[in-house]
Amino acid sequence: MSVLIIPYPGFCEDGEQLDRRAVRIVVPLRIMRIGAGNYPLPWKPLMKRLRVYIDTSVVGGCLDEEFATESKALMDMAARGEIIAMVSDLLLGELASAPGDVQQVLEALPAEATEMLTRNEESEQLRDAYLAENVVGESSTEDAHHVALATVGRADLIVSWNFRHIVHLDKIRAFNAVNIREGYGLLEIRSPREVV
Repeated sequence: MSVLIIPYPGFCEDGEQLDRRAVRIVVPLRIMRIGAGNYPLPWKPLMKRLRVYIDTSVVGGCLDEEFATESKALMDMAARGEIIAMVSDLLLGELASAPGDVQQVLEALPAEATEMLTRNEESEQLRDAYLAENVVGESSTEDAHHVALATVGRADLIVSWNFRHIVHLDKIRAFNAVNIREGYGLLEIRSPREVV
């Protein structure tokens, strides 16, 4: 273990700065690193990789001029090991009828960059709860199932370009209201543009 003394400016409730104090932090040497310049960085925390559920629109977005930059950047993050791309059998089923170049987007990811989720009774029950609350209509059953899979799979967030049925403020609130009522946590729902 190593002891690191960090100057810490204290503030009053009204924002007035108090005397500088020192905070004593004990950290393992293996997670310490020294930054450049006059301000050393105390440590680089050992953080877990975000588990990001990817829906079909993100995979297809890699080959769509409007969405390609951010979609490819997200897939590159997974390939570099910065995030874990959560992939479901529902996604794979939807991609089965897609052109080969779209299917190759997922195939290009290393196995350690992905985590597979499978539809099950729990995800189907949560999907049905979304439909019963009219979060989305019957025609958007698969969109609801993507959100249910991400929720049941305990994803840190779901990314989608589906602004009508998934990445929409009213829908996000409604999905999370059902999640809380059913005993799940809140699910972050974002577009790839907000993640990369």
